Amino acid sequence: MEELKRQEHVAVKLSRRLKLGYGLGSTGEQLAYNVFYIYFMMFLTDVVGIGPASAGLISLMAVVWDGITDPIIGYLSDNSKNPKGRRSPMMLYASIPLGILTFALFTKVNLSESYAIIYYLGINMLFWLFFTMVDIPYLSLGGELTNDFNERTELRGYAAVFFNLGVLIASSGFIIFVDIFMKMTGDTAKSWSYAAMVVAGIIIMSFIITYLSVNKHEPKNKLMTRDKFSVKKIVESYQSVLKIKSYRFIAFTTLFFIIAYSFSTSNAMYFMTYYAKLTPGAIALAFIIISISAAAMSAFVSLLAKRFDKKGVYLTGILIFSLGVFLFRYLDVSNPMMIYVYFLFMGVGSSAFWTLIYAMSYDVSEVEEYKTGLKKQGAIVAFMSFFVKLGTALAMWWIGVYLQKIGYDPTLLNQSDQTVKGILDLQTIYPAVFGLLAFLAMLKYPITRQAFDKLNVALELKKQGKAHSEEDFKHLL
Repeated sequence: MEELKRQEHVAVKLSRRLKLGYGLGSTGEQLAYNVFYIYFMMFLTDVVGIGPASAGLISLMAVVWDGITDPIIGYLSDNSKNPKGRRSPMMLYASIPLGILTFALFTKVNLSESYAIIYYLGINMLFWLFFTMVDIPYLSLGGELTNDFNERTELRGYAAVFFNLGVLIASSGFIIFVDIFMKMTGDTAKSWSYAAMVVAGIIIMSFIITYLSVNKHEPKNKLMTRDKFSVKKIVESYQSVLKIKSYRFIAFTTLFFIIAYSFSTSNAMYFMTYYAKLTPGAIALAFIIISISAAAMSAFVSLLAKRFDKKGVYLTGILIFSLGVFLFRYLDVSNPMMIYVYFLFMGVGSSAFWTLIYAMSYDVSEVEEYKTGLKKQGAIVAFMSFFVKLGTALAMWWIGVYLQKIGYDPTLLNQSDQTVKGILDLQTIYPAVFGLLAFLAMLKYPITRQAFDKLNVALELKKQGKAHSEEDFKHLL
């Protein structure tokens, strides 16, 4: 115990340039992620002509495939033998096909509905495979660049700012690009395809810059444990991760919040087009508001989390989001100004979740390392990635089923009263319910700054074969 008290946790501090370079990757990540979740459903229903239930089913089936690839990619990233690093090379190489597939997702093909469903399902599956190959190494790298509790929060704070830049380009930028190309070509399908081409280029460039910024700072493989590929070892690795009590809290809050947030984002175009009847310019402004507010709040969230604690700040943001969107079910949100206020509440939830959830998952990796001697950041992030995609796919699937149930017809500019009311419910009640579940799921999350620092000191002593005590953090184990 005396040895534990005398030891000091040596924190790895990061330069601002490195934080900026790492953070820029979030722009490409969120461009790919959000352009899909905001626009893909409407592209399928309104441009390609696929029924809403089938459009939702495409995303749900793709995530089943993704559930298989996520753990494999996480395992391969953890055990990569690339001498340039476990994470950044895979991220770089996969970013190019990711950009190409983003373009393919929004390019209309002249096929019957049945064959179009098969085609877009295949493109969707490939899209998520390469997104996973980019995303898991990128997010895992954030936990390996530094082992400091506050530095990780600050690193994710930088990433959150670029995250919201990606959201801004994907949401308001994409619809502006579509409008510009529509005026140039007069062809709806071509305008969507050309807009996706612009987005694809930005995705690829952001990850190239991130790779050049972080690769020299990435821990090299000569210090890492390497295993041969084995399905049994993959299963054992993930069983080990799921046994971590702290991680289960993060997994469930992630699933519930992503379902809530996906109802808000994937239904937003239907909500603003058919309920609020906003023009493309007003829709772009709404997305600009959520992106700017979330970016500003992300910096504020990062500062609050450093001063107080990640858990408390996270819970506060999720609760404000949940109560805020529920309130709008009973207000007149047909006024554009009220729509903008609604998006401010979305910005609060978005900034709290995306700034802190991965920073908290990084902390869990030290618990796993203390217990097993292995730092399975890739496995931890892979499960996070799976829950994010599962939550979004479930929400998109239900939006498609519900739109068909309430009689949505993409050929009509004015939907029926039943359809409009259903669209409002998807935008308010559903996000509120799942947001509150995300709040409840995280109430007993046990990792605090004090316990984490004690764990890190004991971990260093354990590596050195010295005596140490688990008294101050045994509740984490």
